[in-house]
Amino acid sequence: MNGEIEWPREIWMAERDDHDQGIVSAVLSEHATVARFEGDTERAREFHRYVDADIYETAERYWRARVAAAYEAAARWHNENSEHDQHGLDYSALVGIPISNAAELASSVKMHTYSADHIRALTPDDAKATLEAVRREAERAGYERGLREALNIIGDYDEASDCPSCHDTTSINEAVTALLDNPQEDET
Repeated sequence: MNGEIEWPREIWMAERDDHDQGIVSAVLSEHATVARFEGDTERAREFHRYVDADIYETAERYWRARVAAAYEAAARWHNENSEHDQHGLDYSALVGIPISNAAELASSVKMHTYSADHIRALTPDDAKATLEAVRREAERAGYERGLREALNIIGDYDEASDCPSCHDTTSINEAVTALLDNPQEDET
């Protein structure tokens, strides 16, 4: 074996240098940097396999921690930048639709989090599932936007009306929110 071969340890180190080092510090021990030679004994080879498995397990935890951190950052961004209308509905700049319940907030956070950079950072299988989730969320966002715009038009019309019963939009809000909480199943 020559010195040009990149062992998993070296690949992991190169990948690690591009990102936050605090999460993966536990794997950086002298045992994980033992040189590999063609004349290694069976015991040494078994040890290297064990070290590599530990490295890959730590790498998986690292990527999962990065995705979780991205979710938290998006949620913090949303809390700092959200605006509310006179009915208490939260208008989020994430996807351009009002946010009135936890399910919609989760959808908005997903749309904000799954940027191209985040998708590239995932494994191929995760990225495929992520892109499919983004497609479904985008379709659902369009459906919700139409309902919310209709609700806003009704609310504006009621405020301009002289009819006392027309000023109560609570039942309309509840009906639309219930519909958004229980969307129709995606047939695709």
